[in-house]
Amino acid sequence: MRKYLPAKAFCIISSRKLHSKYGKDMHGDLSAKDPGRMTEVILESTNEQVHNVIDRFGNENEICKVDDKYTRVRVKTLDCPAFYSWVYGFNGDIQIVEPRAAVKQYRGMILKGFS
Repeated sequence: MRKYLPAKAFCIISSRKLHSKYGKDMHGDLSAKDPGRMTEVILESTNEQVHNVIDRFGNENEICKVDDKYTRVRVKTLDCPAFYSWVYGFNGDIQIVEPRAAVKQYRGMILKGFS
C-alpha cells in the first residue's frame, strides 16, 4: 500500500497549459444545473494514464508528480455515478485519493455490484 501525501503537501509541477483533447466538462450541462454536487477530488494516476485525466478534466488543474510511477491531479467534478464509472474503467491505474467521502462512496458503488 502506498503512503499518501497530505493535501496541504500538494504541489504544482507545471504552470504551463497542457494539451487537452476533450476539454474540462465531462458532465455537459449537468454541472451547471446542479453546482452543489460539484466536488474537488484528488486523483492519483500512473504516469502512463495521466493524459486521460488531463483529457477528461482539462489542462488548468494542479498536477503533482508523486514519484517515477505516479502523478496526482486535483480536479473539480460532479459527484455522480458517471465519474466513478470513469475511474473504474482504468482498472486501478487511476484512483481517487481524496476526499475520504468520495473514496468511501466509490468503494460502496463497487461493493454494491457484488451484492
